[in-house]
Amino acid sequence: VCYRRDVMAALQMVRQGLFGELVHLQAGYQHDLRGVKFNSGDPNQPYDSGVEFGPKGWSEARWRTQHSVERNGELYPSHGIGPCAMYTGINRGNRFTHINAFATKARGLHEYTVAKSGGTTHPSTKVKFKLGDIVTTT
Repeated sequence: VCYRRDVMAALQMVRQGLFGELVHLQAGYQHDLRGVKFNSGDPNQPYDSGVEFGPKGWSEARWRTQHSVERNGELYPSHGIGPCAMYTGINRGNRFTHINAFATKARGLHEYTVAKSGGTTHPSTKVKFKLGDIVTTT
C-alpha cells in the first residue's frame, strides 16, 4: 500500500508542504472482500460466484476466509497506518509502541452466505465467523 502511485504522490505533496503542518490523520482499509472470500469452487468463476471456501474454494477463498473464521482483530493494520506513518515520519525518530483494534459483532459474512446460497442449508451458513464486520484501529 505504501508504494501505490496515489500514496507516493500524496507523500511527495506532504514533503513539498502543500498541506501545511499535519496534526491529525485518519486512514482505513475499506475493501469488500466477500466476493473474494467465497466462490463456487470453479476456477473458471473464481470470484463472487458462490459460498465455498477452504478446500472447496478456489484462489484466495482457499486461505483468506479462514482468517475470518479464526481471528477477530485488525488483519491488515499496515494498510491504513503505513502511509500515515510515512507522511508524519514515524519510524524515523518517533515510533509506534502499540495499536488498539475494536471490532463490531460478526454478522455480515453469515448474512452473505445465507443470501448467496438462498437459505440456511449450505454448510458455509453454519460457520461461526469471529472477524467483526467493522474493525477500528487507534
